[in-house]
Amino acid sequence: MNTTFKINITWINTSLSTGLRVIEIPFIISFISRSITPSQDISLFGIILSIIVAASGFLLSLATPTSCGESPQNTKKVSSYALAMAYLASCLLILVFLLPAQNILSYYHLAFISLAILIDLLIVGIRRVYQGALIHIEKSWVILFSSMARVAFTILICIGLRSPFSYFWSALIILIVAAFIDTFFNVFIYWLYTRKSNIAYNRTAYTSIRNYLLLSVPSLVYTTQNYLIIVIVSVVHDTLLISNWIILYSFISIFLGIYVDIENITTKFKLGFKEIYQILTLPLLLGIAIFGLFMVFKPGRDLYFIDFQGISSMESIDAIQGIQWVVASLAIIFLLKQFFKGILISRGESLALSISGYLNILGLSAAGVGLYFFHPPYLMHTASYVLLAGIVFEFFFILLSYLKTLRPMPSY
Repeated sequence: MNTTFKINITWINTSLSTGLRVIEIPFIISFISRSITPSQDISLFGIILSIIVAASGFLLSLATPTSCGESPQNTKKVSSYALAMAYLASCLLILVFLLPAQNILSYYHLAFISLAILIDLLIVGIRRVYQGALIHIEKSWVILFSSMARVAFTILICIGLRSPFSYFWSALIILIVAAFIDTFFNVFIYWLYTRKSNIAYNRTAYTSIRNYLLLSVPSLVYTTQNYLIIVIVSVVHDTLLISNWIILYSFISIFLGIYVDIENITTKFKLGFKEIYQILTLPLLLGIAIFGLFMVFKPGRDLYFIDFQGISSMESIDAIQGIQWVVASLAIIFLLKQFFKGILISRGESLALSISGYLNILGLSAAGVGLYFFHPPYLMHTASYVLLAGIVFEFFFILLSYLKTLRPMPSY
């Protein structure tokens, strides 16, 4: 089979699996809206989902060792450490975002929600390990199939179920069961393929906790920066502004989701700069199509931001439309960054990746302090520029690190 075809099929399967998970959320929101207090329950569910997404940043890099050829069994040590870090992050976020909601949540409810978050993170961690392994053995169709099974389950339950209990608590259980179904098919089908075959595993450096920490920093940036900007925007106590930023960031996250496994595919196929057209052509075309449909084409923009996301203010639509070029730049730079990041991983340059992640966080923090004290006009525009500046700075350092690897070693 042609290598370019293999690469494109692998990327299509991984990107569609991420896109399908985005589809299930509106059905869960619609399910919760049948409750007695829909506005309150939907807001609470959004906070819980945000905590899961944020803490999952520690788990994204667990696909790297197995996509490089490490067996899932040899990743237990680093997986346990990553899960502990994710649990710690989730507990801190629960204290910050959920504990203040004691007027609507009892301690019993808070304990149940916390347990649900921890279970979901465990499921996500296992899934990332086996998704990397499936990419390595070139069975990425399993990743797509598992996501399809998950989304089909969620849609059928949300449409057909008339909950005798609280719709909010039922939605939380649906989310966990759907995540379990997704992970189960990844693990089970991987086991079916490998139990009688001799898979050649490669020993990698990415099972050490040190290298995991180096790799996880850039992944964590993309969950940290969203919360940083929400905190900055919340200073002005404008609820509409906060909700508009979350909606805009959710659109940006579509690109982050479909491009996130570019690094693992680049690592698996050991691609270099000469093969850039093999890995980036199709993702770039799809990104242009998504951007054109939902940010430029007015009926598509109205469908996504008004009908689907619920924006009702014309000022909000104008603000989102006014930063189109920022969204386009973010998507392109993130795509290129993931490609060069994959090259650096395959060359063992994890320290450079870590430094780039720290520089992004430092740049965002410095910009955040400025926004906090000066409150510039058009705050959402400024926040998006901060986001773009952080990713540009990180990409620039990654590119410099890549160019450094091209320099011939001096001979003595």
